[in-house]
Amino acid sequence: RHTTPQIEHIISFLTELFVSGKSYRTILGYRSAINAVAKVAYYPDICQHPLMQRFVRGVYNIRPPIPRFSRIWDVNTVFTYIKQMGDNDTMPMVQLSMKVATLLMLLTGKRCNSIDSFDVNYMDLTGDYCIFYPTCLLKHHRPGQTMKAIKYRAFHDDTVVCPVQAIADYYVRRSEYSTKSTKFFVSTKPPHDGAKKDTIANWVKRLLVAAGVDTRVYKTHSCRSAATSKALDLGLPLQTVLAAGDWSSQTTFFRHYRKEILQAFPSGDPAEVDVGNILLSNLPR
Repeated sequence: RHTTPQIEHIISFLTELFVSGKSYRTILGYRSAINAVAKVAYYPDICQHPLMQRFVRGVYNIRPPIPRFSRIWDVNTVFTYIKQMGDNDTMPMVQLSMKVATLLMLLTGKRCNSIDSFDVNYMDLTGDYCIFYPTCLLKHHRPGQTMKAIKYRAFHDDTVVCPVQAIADYYVRRSEYSTKSTKFFVSTKPPHDGAKKDTIANWVKRLLVAAGVDTRVYKTHSCRSAATSKALDLGLPLQTVLAAGDWSSQTTFFRHYRKEILQAFPSGDPAEVDVGNILLSNLPR
């Protein structure tokens, strides 16, 4: 059952939050919470009330949301560090986990929870590609939307940074553990259960730190912005970049992940272009 406060009382409460220093997004969060339990006369959705709209516009004008960062680190910095890490067969398992997790995030621009969902029972691995088929709903999935598999193509020019080679080598070393988990990533410590999403994110963060990325500013999620922004800089079609990041429109990408519009390829089929191979091809020799 909903309460029926006056719109003025709601705005007065939100004003107190504003005066206390709360951000624009935080105030919108409180408004949404109130909207879930309260209704005002003639406006079932308080967000549509003219006074609420004027208030929110005023908060936005005075205290607009500020992005965490306006520039993003160059993925080449991380790829160059990965090339110096050594052989997959001899490096410590935790370092191999860090390497593989970072490669899989960067080379497709996916979220950490996408990488966390990978399952060895739903994996198709060959010498030329590796496909992970979806096993659960992820953050970007919407009702009526077909869940798409995530494909990594081999980069034969340099096997050190080849995602398929890294996946294959990790899978071999993973099989040495007596784990009952079918998750692709497993903990490096006994009993080697399936790695949690936070563990995978921490592996990526540790590698970013080792590569020289300032993780006080750039968190693990910044891999999405770094990879897709670099891909657009290198000339990939916008539609390819949007598809890689699972964005249904360019609005979210340009508002939160990309700050300027760059010219894409004038022609070509986006489906035939691989983001990962383009990024790796740009590495200095």
